[in-house]
Amino acid sequence: MICVVDPAADALSGEDSWAWHSAVATKVVESGEAWISPVRLAGRAALRMCLTSHLTGADDLTTLVDELDAARHAVGTPG
Repeated sequence: MICVVDPAADALSGEDSWAWHSAVATKVVESGEAWISPVRLAGRAALRMCLTSHLTGADDLTTLVDELDAARHAVGTPG
């Protein structure tokens, strides 16, 4: 499992950060190309990516990163 946080969103209030990270996760899932979920770690919002298949390759990771980037742009700058 890999968890990431957007620094600008992390600087927001807890609920605003959660809302932003959740919106990004929703956009990624709606793309149908990858799956991530929002998660709280020590009370902070983050995005969780869980890579469990032995078939996961570099192209899959590139797709995930591309979809995450597109979702961040679609949701907009935190704050």
